[in-house]
Amino acid sequence: MIKLFRYLSVALLITLNIHFLKAQGKSELVIPIGKTLILKKSPSPLEKITVQGVLRIADVKDIEIQVAQIVIDGGTFEIGTEQEEKKYKCQITFTHSSGTLSSGLKVINDGNLLFYNPLTIVSSIEYQSEAIKEKQLTKNIILSTANKSVTASVRLEKASKVNLSGVLFKNMGDSFEPAFLWNGNKEGKASLLNSVFVNSKGDDLVLENTSARIENNIFISANGSSIICSKNGKGYQNKIESNLLINNNKKGAYALLVGNPFQAIQKNKVKVANSANGIAIKKPNPTKDKAWSTVSKHFVLNNNSIELNGSTNKEHQNIGLFIDDFNHLGIWRTTHNAIVNFPVGAIIKSKNTVLSDYDFKENLIGIYPGTAYVQNSRFIRTHLNPDLNSKAIWATDSLGKSAPKLSNITIRNYKTGIFYEGLIASENYFEEIASENTTTLGFGNLDPESIIVAKGFKEEKFEDKPNQRHMPHKVSQSHHAHHVKPKKKKDYLLFHQDSPLLTNNSKPLVENTEIYKSLRDSYGTLVISTGHGLLDPVHEHSYSFNTLDLVNHFTQKTTSLKKPTNRTTLFTAGKNVCELKLGEEAMNFFDLSFEWESAPGNWIVLKVPYPHKKPFAMHSFGNLIDQSSSTEELMTTKRTSYFIDSETIYVKLFNTKNVDELVLYSSDVLTEITLADKRIPISIKTNEEENEVLITCKTVKSTPATLELLDYYGNVVETLFDGIASKPEIKASIDLEKFDITNNVYLYSLKIDGKTHKGPLHTY
Repeated sequence: MIKLFRYLSVALLITLNIHFLKAQGKSELVIPIGKTLILKKSPSPLEKITVQGVLRIADVKDIEIQVAQIVIDGGTFEIGTEQEEKKYKCQITFTHSSGTLSSGLKVINDGNLLFYNPLTIVSSIEYQSEAIKEKQLTKNIILSTANKSVTASVRLEKASKVNLSGVLFKNMGDSFEPAFLWNGNKEGKASLLNSVFVNSKGDDLVLENTSARIENNIFISANGSSIICSKNGKGYQNKIESNLLINNNKKGAYALLVGNPFQAIQKNKVKVANSANGIAIKKPNPTKDKAWSTVSKHFVLNNNSIELNGSTNKEHQNIGLFIDDFNHLGIWRTTHNAIVNFPVGAIIKSKNTVLSDYDFKENLIGIYPGTAYVQNSRFIRTHLNPDLNSKAIWATDSLGKSAPKLSNITIRNYKTGIFYEGLIASENYFEEIASENTTTLGFGNLDPESIIVAKGFKEEKFEDKPNQRHMPHKVSQSHHAHHVKPKKKKDYLLFHQDSPLLTNNSKPLVENTEIYKSLRDSYGTLVISTGHGLLDPVHEHSYSFNTLDLVNHFTQKTTSLKKPTNRTTLFTAGKNVCELKLGEEAMNFFDLSFEWESAPGNWIVLKVPYPHKKPFAMHSFGNLIDQSSSTEELMTTKRTSYFIDSETIYVKLFNTKNVDELVLYSSDVLTEITLADKRIPISIKTNEEENEVLITCKTVKSTPATLELLDYYGNVVETLFDGIASKPEIKASIDLEKFDITNNVYLYSLKIDGKTHKGPLHTY
């Protein structure tokens, strides 16, 4: 005998062809494809409801559905309408399943879930009270468990259309399953609006593979994250806006955790307590990186408020905002966020990221900026506590590469404004720093290779005036000082006393004598290269420097090569003499190139070991460089030049504009190249008696080869050999009466098996 619904007739069920089954004590309702059931009264408790057609809840009286599991299997489940305010409560209470069924609501096979409660609006952003009571929450549509021992969740898998508004999710999920798992949606307008999550037993809302609108909801969380979005990296352009997240979990979970950064996260209020953290944007898999740069997807993190309730607890080390090290080339900009009362306000590890118009309030550490741009922002504490080691900005390499770019920053009532420690990469800078009641700059164990760029820096002279009222000031007034003699702003470099950048013009800072400053324009970038490391190769070979040391003549400090390379860039002091020390392998290099980029009028002299005979210097484009007659002339000349002293060459690079270069080479060469997978010795010598240059190439017998003489523009001026070598050697001579190789640079071109090698020719 078929047991019927308490309020449905046998005739109605038969007419609708809706199956209501009872077997072995289990009752199940099945709504087939093409059929619609309009439920107007509460049914008897059920084990399972399967919707392949349409299940619609009529808004004529309060209705409660007690069920273990609801499966929307390609069908549609509707509560309320988009146009009308819902008047009566609909409560779905999930009970224990007596079999293997998991309790809760599941949507599969392109099913639709449409819960409309349009005029039950929870204005989460305007809601101020922390003690939100259940009676103040939306109650017209409720999904909850029968008691705390029941585990149930909402699970959307391959859902088609999903629109939920005004829903209360209560006592849902567990430590392994979120209250609401939303995995994929087809409908571009999918949404969860004006809803409330309370007393979830784990995470509240997990979004994967979605592009949904999550707006104006309240999350009251104590056992996990409030929202997890695209943790696996799939799903983007979710709009998470104007939500209130109250989270006091004790697991250290973030209230809002995002895996794919291309979401719109705006106007949310995040309030955390205990060991809960604020917002994190973390890479889905830390061990696997990918390029996150794209023009069609956007990173939006604007106008959010993140606050820790209670005292700043050092034990928990709560973090307000964390942005991971994503590999992206384009600029990510995040603006107008407020971070309040955290032990650590923000940790930024992502490169090319701009934080603009941020308000950091009452944080113990304002930000670990990494390599980020921080601009037009404020770091404010109400009072200065001398017992707290508070820092507004902490630049350190302990969390990864550190090179913050800081501009137009206001700092108030911090023990230290900007604190530098470890290795600070050279692309950093700070400018326009206004501080009040704060020691603006502080230094820890600064690496001697650190370079801090201080734009518009002026270190002022002060005298103690304790009765004077503290006023905002620029770098670097301490909290007990009063301005007396301002200096004109200039760009400086700051570095440790053990830095190789130290010169006799460097001066120690007044407040920290281990840190020195020098004018930025007195330094430059020196590039040393060989072989294919040259921008315009002079002698094409694949060898590299294994070791290279640049020794500052004034300080005897050394800058060393980190790893083998054919091109290294060194930042060093100008108007200075440095000694270049090369490894044994480099003694065989005939081609050494030096480029110097600095302010006009700045220069550097290099003492270079060069054991080869008859050396000469030229520009990479072929112009010869005049030699100086002595080291005295070299030091005073205002041009790029060189002086040969036995097996040492003194090279001077003098910038008349912004950059100059010099390439060393030899007139007599005995080297080896690799061409067409063959190692080929080459000899170039000047025969002064016969007034000729001899070129000898060892090659394989019976191999097609071509040897040509070119001008430096690459034009062939004479073919020296073209054919198949009858011996394992090609010899050719160049008549110096015919070609002026003593006053110009020519090139030789050797082609074997279709592969070509070129090198310079010059003699004197």
